[in-house]
Order: sequence, then structure tokens, then C-alpha cells
Amino acid sequence: MQLIPSGWMRQLYIDIDNLKKYNKYPDVVEITELFTYLQNNDYIVKYMSSCSNDKNEDEDKDKNKAIKSFRYLKHSFLVVQPDEELNNDENVAIVDPKFKEQFEIARPTPEYLEILKDVPNIFIGTKKQLFNTILFIVQASHISFFTSGLHIPPWRKEQSVLSKWRSVL
Repeated sequence: MQLIPSGWMRQLYIDIDNLKKYNKYPDVVEITELFTYLQNNDYIVKYMSSCSNDKNEDEDKDKNKAIKSFRYLKHSFLVVQPDEELNNDENVAIVDPKFKEQFEIARPTPEYLEILKDVPNIFIGTKKQLFNTILFIVQASHISFFTSGLHIPPWRKEQSVLSKWRSVL
């Protein structure tokens, strides 16, 4: 459950909600469709993608690449702002149309499923809200793994999950 903010970000919620109403499947919005829609509605939109850390490819051995693939996870999202002049953390929204699915796990506990019910399909919020939300859900998933007697997979560890949004966090 997300609290709806005031000001321009409230309008952003409304605009994204309008897009969802006209989709065949309202809970499924593709990032390219969302990008175009928001640009057409006069927002400044940046497509962000976090992918494997390939900066020093020549130095990496195959086994290091395999290890890094669990630490630096691939994901795409949007950074939206109302105009160029309002470029600060409070006036920049992170919009992630596939947010909830990033936290779906195998064999979740009933308690984790309750938490996941309140996670929005599309995240809209500030960097701080994104960070705090991710930490909360990751901690809940760790409790779910522990309660189920399962080890936490490397791609579900806090730093690995955060790596999906590392370009803004």
C-alpha cells in the first residue's frame, strides 16, 4: 500500500492510474509503454537499467563473472521529474512497473504473503521511499526463508537486491 503524495507526484499517480485503466491487463504495464506515455504527458523521463558489472571485463575470469551475476542483478525502471529546474531528491520519482515481481519467492510463509499483498505492482516514490521499502521487504523475505528452514539464495541477499536500483540509491 502506497501513500499518495501531494503536488506533482500526486498527478504522476493519477496519470499512471489512467494508463492502467486503458490496458487490457491493468496490473501489467510494460516499461516502454510507460516511458512513452509519461513523456507524452510532459514529464522528463530517464530509462535506467542496472546490469552486470562489466566495467573491467578483461580482468574478470569466468568464475568471477558467475559470482558477480549473483551480486549485480539486472533490472530496469524509470526516473521521472516534472521539469529540469526541480532536479533534487524530493522532486525525482522512481517508477518501477515490475516492482512487486522482484520480491516473489518460492515457498513463502503465510506472513510473507501477507506483506507481499501490500507491495504495489508499480512502485512510485522517492529514492528514500524506494530504499526503505526494499529493505523492509528483503528483511521479511529473509525471515520467510529462515522460518521455512531454507538458506537465503545469493540473489536474495540485501546487497544483491539493492543492486537492481544501484544507479539511484
